[in-house]
Amino acid sequence: MQFGRVIPGRVENVFFSVGVFVEVHENFKGLVPMHELVERNAAQPENALRHGEEVMVEVVGINLYRRRILLSLRA
Repeated sequence: MQFGRVIPGRVENVFFSVGVFVEVHENFKGLVPMHELVERNAAQPENALRHGEEVMVEVVGINLYRRRILLSLRA
């Protein structure tokens, strides 16, 4: 994974209080924060993405210590 790299992923879990977890590689998931979903579909952020949907995401943060990947939606 590299910062700024745009990669395909599949929506795995949707948590309306936190965001959406996207699988970007086998056994690797990252988080798209809820504020991005609100910006994408302000009227109904809960309908912005659905489980199983294919999306393009950008890697914007990696925390090796906490084993977390932060993602951003790309059109």
